[in-house]
Amino acid sequence: MEVADRGEVQLQDLTVVTDTKGRSVAPPPVGDVDEPVVCFDPGRVLADRDGCAALTELVGRLRTIGYDGSPYASENDATRADVSARTLIALARREPTTRHDVVGALGVDAVSALIRCGALALVDEDVLLTAKVFPMRSLYTLLPGTPPGQDTVYLGPDSLVLFEIVWAARGFGDHAADLATGNGFLAAALATRYDHVVAADLSSRCVSTAGLVPVVNPHLRTRFAAVQLDVAEGLRPGSFDLVTANPPWVPETIAPKGDQPRRFAAGGPTGFELPRRFIDAAAELLAPGGKAFIACMDIAFDNGHRPLAEHLPRLAAHGVGATVVETRLNQTFDYDPRAARKAPRAASARHVVVELRRPS
Repeated sequence: MEVADRGEVQLQDLTVVTDTKGRSVAPPPVGDVDEPVVCFDPGRVLADRDGCAALTELVGRLRTIGYDGSPYASENDATRADVSARTLIALARREPTTRHDVVGALGVDAVSALIRCGALALVDEDVLLTAKVFPMRSLYTLLPGTPPGQDTVYLGPDSLVLFEIVWAARGFGDHAADLATGNGFLAAALATRYDHVVAADLSSRCVSTAGLVPVVNPHLRTRFAAVQLDVAEGLRPGSFDLVTANPPWVPETIAPKGDQPRRFAAGGPTGFELPRRFIDAAAELLAPGGKAFIACMDIAFDNGHRPLAEHLPRLAAHGVGATVVETRLNQTFDYDPRAARKAPRAASARHVVVELRRPS
């Protein structure tokens, strides 16, 4: 896992302007490509019918061979003997692969379609998938890189920890919403337990990436919708059995290089300004008996100010119960000095998930 910066840790840094050997990714020499494509553009891919069909085929074949993201996935006896399987796994990992082998694994029409929509790029004599395929049990999502000046489609360790806590709650029902959905992986999981799932995000890149979830998981097509929303604006209050969210929670008003705050990370001066909006919105969305799980940072300041703890009584006043659970990330990462660098006078910081409950 490479170190990035949402709380200075992210699952992987996937800027797709060079390949894994440091070579420049050249635009594919295809006649009907109007402009150079050097990075995965989820909106462009989503709008390309043939490209979507080719992605469905690619991920379907990964599912058939049981690709699970393991570093040993290409080392078992069956896979070593199958050039197509090795090629598909290399593509999923965003490793350069010969065009000959990719055509052999997918067929010339699928390869041409993926190149035209920018999902495949030529790197010297090789072919490279411009987004990583992220497997989660029987589900697959896509994780594009971040070109300069565009929003990060986020998926990090905090996303996975939130999933673990939500999954352990063993909820089932009719309607679920995943706010600040990122690449849509948690919403995809929820769609295996809930009949109708909304994956919402303010970023159009995130919404388009999440929109590819039913493309690569066709069995979810009638259960999953990706929409662009500011937090939960436009969703019907009191109608969701489950709400999840991993909003930006880093205390940040200026990005590390002095730029504007990063949309995927910046939670406000104390790190709680934006999570507070998600917590309040989730409480409003819950149907009787519904639950919500919101990830955030619990920061205490040296003057006694503790934004999360101070907000919980307001939820109780509106009839919503709340429990704060520290996550296992605190065993791996020391958030105290990181919070102190970002927020003056921060004395301690713990990564938590807030569980909300609306009585039946």
